[in-house]
Amino acid sequence: MRSTKKTDRAAAVAIAERWQREAEMLTADPDSPLALPNAPEILEAFVSLTQKAAAGTLTLGDGQDLISTLLAASGQDRLRTETTREFLAAFVAEKTKARADGTARRYARIISDFVTYLGKRADMPLANVSTRDVQGFRDAEIKRCMSPASANMAVKVLRVPFNTARRQNVITSNPAEAVDTLGHDAAERRPFTLKELRNLLTAASEDWQGMILVGYCCGFRIGDASSMLWSDIDLEHEVINLRPSKERRDRKAHKRSTIILPELLEWLTPRRGVGKAPLFPTLHGKKAGGKYGLSLTFREVMRTAKIKFDDVAPTNAVKAFYDLGFHSLRHSHISHAANAGVSEEIRREHVGHASDVHRQYTHRDIEATKLAFAKMPRLLVKPAASA
Repeated sequence: MRSTKKTDRAAAVAIAERWQREAEMLTADPDSPLALPNAPEILEAFVSLTQKAAAGTLTLGDGQDLISTLLAASGQDRLRTETTREFLAAFVAEKTKARADGTARRYARIISDFVTYLGKRADMPLANVSTRDVQGFRDAEIKRCMSPASANMAVKVLRVPFNTARRQNVITSNPAEAVDTLGHDAAERRPFTLKELRNLLTAASEDWQGMILVGYCCGFRIGDASSMLWSDIDLEHEVINLRPSKERRDRKAHKRSTIILPELLEWLTPRRGVGKAPLFPTLHGKKAGGKYGLSLTFREVMRTAKIKFDDVAPTNAVKAFYDLGFHSLRHSHISHAANAGVSEEIRREHVGHASDVHRQYTHRDIEATKLAFAKMPRLLVKPAASA
């Protein structure tokens, strides 16, 4: 009765005889594929687990211990039973090496918030995390006034470490994959009109004029544009050799050449600098965000140019999201190029939206790219030729 939990003798004997047959099958022949050096101990552990299951006290840790014992008995590594906190901390450390700084910070912040949300449960095995945990975290993000888009991003970020854990056999399924993303009206930036772009150039200081032309002609992000050095500029071949900061660090290290369009070339040529001198001295080294960051300064340039911009973030969103900003120059570049008839393939390659595979199979001639972009409208009016 103590072993089988049966008070009927015949039922208890039947169970005991079945256990005996299983034990004999496991240890009958040393050459049998079922034979293990510690078969009796494994069988005893299995019996103990069935008793716990019947009593309703079986835990995931019990099952993991048995699997680990089986793996060790067959000469394999024991089952990894890292806690959620340990695994996610190691994941963030690894991604910090491989990802661009901005992406790594986003991963670290979201994962840190998720561990905080789990509380003491973060110190339990990773396999204990359920779909309900991830869904609860998503909903908690909404309750603290994060936008649906930000909550969805949190779920997408969490899918990455859990997929890694699944591939490493730490868990058998990804709990974040079963969590649906929330429907929402995405806030979108709009491109500048040509009139707005010309007003911007008129209102801007010299360095900001150059930054605006770089954003419009190259589609560079604000951090990449402000950090450029004259050593990145090849005026002879009319290209900029710059590897975007957003590009993954684990990709093959190479600089991406971006064609210098005529208007930008006209601005750069008379200001030619050398070596490690910054292209825009008054803006170089400044952060994009923050109270005195470049994004906020550019907003002041827009105000000076009397350009209206609106906060289009969802109601109750933690952060404002403006329909116009420096990144809108990237939208403007792509939109105006498309309207001028520049093909999608050339546009994608020029701004770096093309995939690695796309780049490997595309070897576009520089002159063909320059000819295609020659159709774009000018911002600066050329002085009339003297008679």
